[in-house]
Amino acid sequence: MIDGNTAGDIQEVLRYTNPLGQYIDLNVGVQSYGRYMPPLQTFEDTAPANDGSTLVGLQYMPRILNLMLSVPGGGQRALMREMSKVLNPKLGVGILECISGMGVGRHLECIYLAGLETIVEDNPSYSYGIIQFKAFNPFYIDDSPTVAEFTSVTDRKSTRLNSSH
Repeated sequence: MIDGNTAGDIQEVLRYTNPLGQYIDLNVGVQSYGRYMPPLQTFEDTAPANDGSTLVGLQYMPRILNLMLSVPGGGQRALMREMSKVLNPKLGVGILECISGMGVGRHLECIYLAGLETIVEDNPSYSYGIIQFKAFNPFYIDDSPTVAEFTSVTDRKSTRLNSSH
């Protein structure tokens, strides 16, 4: 385990676990982006002499997460070397899960793309930078099924809805 916990403007602590079972805890700051809706691609059709187009379909695209990372100051270089081993994308798709913060109870299958090479080391207490992950399946997966109950207004029958997303 590599622990990068440090005080500061941290929104969440995310744990990345590679296919070998090695993991690292990442302090993710409030400046991160790409964690909510994945990008969308639209497909449309046009007809000659008609203005505009008609929506034919939609597809969610792979998600790129840009995470503002904070790395503690003590032993930064050794920690960065260990991080590069754990985050090695050649090992395959890993799991990024929230262990502290708003997103606890969900995970995303992804690989590390870039960012460790741009970590700013200008503070003796911590370093910071943006690292990128790519999720080919852009949706978070709940760690446990979601159960919702509702009652129809017209017939008062209770219905159960089970979902894993």
